[in-house]
Order: sequence, then C-alpha cells, then structure tokens
Amino acid sequence: MCESPKVYDAICQECRTDSTTCTSETAAVLVVVVVVVVVVVVVVVVVVMVVVVVVAVVIVIAVVAVVLVVVVMVAIVIVKAVLAVFVFV
Repeated sequence: MCESPKVYDAICQECRTDSTTCTSETAAVLVVVVVVVVVVVVVVVVVVMVVVVVVAVVIVIAVVAVVLVVVVMVAIVIVKAVLAVFVFV
C-alpha cells in the first residue's frame, strides 16, 4: 500500500500526505466522469418524459375514440327510433 507517513486517497487514487486537491489529470478524469453521469441522467429523464407524454397522448386518443363510438351508437339508436315512429305513423 503506502509508506508510513502517506495515506491512500481513494478519490485521487494515489498515496498522499496532505489533503490538497488531486493532480490536474485526476481532477480532469473526475470532471469527465461527473459530466458523463449528468448527461446520462438527463438523457434518461428526457426519454422517460417523452415516453410518459406519448403514453398520455395514446390514452387520450383511445378515450376520445371510445367516446366517439358511443356517441355514434347512441345517434344510430335515436335515428332508428325516430324512423320507426315515422314509419308506423
């Protein structure tokens, strides 16, 4: 592991004696990792939001279609009843 006065720093991945920041190379890698994680999270959130919106639109279209079918069926029944009254009169 590390020699006696030094302690292994898991974040910097090196043996260190002080608590200063990591070398610029390690910090750059950490920044890249954080940026990649943030981008992935944002993409996943956007995809989930798009899926939710699409599902909501499909549900609304299905409900509207069912309502239209019911309205048409009721209209047909009303027209048949009116025609039956006129035919028998």
